[in-house]
Amino acid sequence: KKQSDIDKMLLFRSIFGKQSYNDAKLRLQMSRLYGHVKRFLILERSESLEDKLSVLKILRNKSLDKFYLEIYQETEEFLKNQTQANEHFYEQEYQLRLERYEYLASKKRQGEFNLKEISDSIEISYLIKKLRHCCRVAHVQSVFKMDSPFPFMDEIYSYIEKEKLYEIPVLGFYYYNYLAIINPLEDHYFQNCLHIYNNHDLKFDPEERREAVSYTHLRAHETVLD
Repeated sequence: KKQSDIDKMLLFRSIFGKQSYNDAKLRLQMSRLYGHVKRFLILERSESLEDKLSVLKILRNKSLDKFYLEIYQETEEFLKNQTQANEHFYEQEYQLRLERYEYLASKKRQGEFNLKEISDSIEISYLIKKLRHCCRVAHVQSVFKMDSPFPFMDEIYSYIEKEKLYEIPVLGFYYYNYLAIINPLEDHYFQNCLHIYNNHDLKFDPEERREAVSYTHLRAHETVLD
């Protein structure tokens, strides 16, 4: 027999054990394997974090630690190199850190794992969403004189100030923007807001940039009228 035939028989035996050799069955299995490898490579090279997380989950479930750690490091670098750093970014960071926790927990490692990192990502994403929505509503209130107080805002102010979270550009923008809306006579809030946007506009997505520009233009117009 040719070497290739012997190799195929050994491969068949390693897959199907003592079953009688069946060339068609082996070719079908190899075709399926090729399809899985092809899909894996597409996912591994994808620019989507969701696809990369899918690859990590597969590797974790298969206990392929070496490949998992390599792909995790690549995915972490991929996320760090993102230009935008808004609520969506921190939501993605949370998803990646949660995947890391699932991996560490599967290995039954001792310690607190990365729970603090997970909490930080959740909180930052939430605070950006909360402040952004407050800005929307406060803007409408300032025009139509509506009264709809937000719960827990005093606690949020205190927490942001204590942890200096206003140093995170997108969070800081909405923080100062909201304070500028509800304190129209205190111009330093608006100046802080404007400074952050002028220096970090690429950290916002296109929709956020349009929204930010409309806020700053409206404030500038109100200042002229005053």
